[in-house]
This record gives sequence, C-alpha cells and structure tokens, in this order.
Amino acid sequence: PVGGESVFKKMIETLPVVKLDKTWRFKNGLCVETIKKETEKEIFIALSNLLNTLRHKDFQVITPIHGGLLGTRYLNTYIQGSFNPSPVILDDLRYKDRVIVTRNIYLDGELIAANGQVGIVEGVDTVEGNIYVCVSFQRNDSRNASQRNGRVLVERKDLELAYALTVHKYQGSECDYVVFIIPDRKKVREDFITDEMVLVGKTRGRMKTYMLETAGG
Repeated sequence: PVGGESVFKKMIETLPVVKLDKTWRFKNGLCVETIKKETEKEIFIALSNLLNTLRHKDFQVITPIHGGLLGTRYLNTYIQGSFNPSPVILDDLRYKDRVIVTRNIYLDGELIAANGQVGIVEGVDTVEGNIYVCVSFQRNDSRNASQRNGRVLVERKDLELAYALTVHKYQGSECDYVVFIIPDRKKVREDFITDEMVLVGKTRGRMKTYMLETAGG
C-alpha cells in the first residue's frame, strides 16, 4: 500500500511464497521518462506542454496532493478548461467530463457504481424530483435495470472531477500514458512522499509514465 503497514510483507513472512516473473501491465516493459525542473511553475508549464501531446491518447494525471499549483483541485479545473469546451450542465460539471465516484452506489441492494470507478458525464436526469448525473462507465452491462442506455444515475455529491487523481486513489489502476507529478518535497511533510508512493506512481502506465519533479526533489 501507499501508506500504512504492509500487510503483504507480514503475509510473506509466514505463508508459502511463489515468485511471479512475468509482468502483464506493460506492453513493452516498464518505460519511465523523468522530467526535472527548477520550480513548480516550470513543472506546470512542462505539464501543460506534455498534455497537449497526449490530448488524443489514453492518459491520466496523478499527484500526491490536493492543494497548490500541482494538486488535484487546481489541476482538475485547469485540465477541464483546456480539454473540455462543453457547456456546464450541473454546478461545475460539464458534458463529457471525466469523473470519479467517491462512494459505493447501490440500487435495490445491488452495487451499480463502485467507489473509485471513473466514468464520463453524459448528461443529467430527474427522478422523483431529484436531479442525478448520468455517468457512463467502461465495461458497463446495459442489461442492468439500474442503467439507462448504458448509463448510471449518480448524485452530484458522490462525484469529483477525475482529470487529475491522487496516487492513493489511482493505485491498482492503469492506462496507456500516466503523468506522475512529484511536487516540491520541501513544501510537504517530510515523510509524505515515500519510496512506496513513488514506486506506485511510476508503474501505472502501460506504454509510458512521465515523472515530473523539481530538480531539488
């Protein structure tokens, strides 16, 4: 895990171990390109240029933090404005925004959207006077009665923009290209950016991971 005690480490100390020697995630082996800049502002400029080259590819931005120039909150707003010219349909959400579900969603006892699941905003719908966001997910089962034309209805409060996600939220996930940002370590708690976190961030990209960090980091 990114944080906390390693349960896996405790398990292999007591249980029989089989070593797996084939990597399935990477299409051509682990490929990481490190881009170092002197300041976070320069990192942001490099990020902006890089995202323009990835505009039509399968990519994800990840960062350890929420606040600041390189945190999820600002980056989500920036990337949304740069990549999605669609009109706002509810609060700050736009049509075709990339969003993440923040808790398990059930309908009649059946799980219809899982915490951490990423989807695309397809519109809004009103059911019994309540407004819901229509979200489409990959690998949807359109036979599910809770879905309308392959879409799931989710309350706005259970969604966040997902153009930029924290490393914690993205562990276990993958896509073709990942942009992994390491903010100025002097601006965060000393033990916050651990070797385990960096390893997780570097290994999310199937084709390539770009690691952006300040030179002093």
